[in-house]
Amino acid sequence: MIGMKGSVATAIALLASGAALAGEQSFAISCSDTPQAQFDKAVSMIGGAEAAALFQEMARRDDDCAILLWGVAMTASDPAQRRAAKREAILSAAINAASAVEWQKISALPDQ
Repeated sequence: MIGMKGSVATAIALLASGAALAGEQSFAISCSDTPQAQFDKAVSMIGGAEAAALFQEMARRDDDCAILLWGVAMTASDPAQRRAAKREAILSAAINAASAVEWQKISALPDQ
């Protein structure tokens, strides 16, 4: 039971943070193959069903962009997938010299 309550609390926290991000002003991304407008659209959709698929597709096309993996983590419904995406985002950010803002967003991802 405790694990289930923790998962529900994590899901609620992610949905709340996604809703807050949707109202937040855009932040510049350092992706070479992903247009800013496409990223902004995906961020505005966090909390909706389509956002996960959009972030995953962008991450497949632009595999050196850490902030897209942040989006994958933000939209993952499964805690194990969320943790894996966070680890991948951290590694990608280190390898590909992510911006300070991107590091801040990635570091703020929950571990659960």
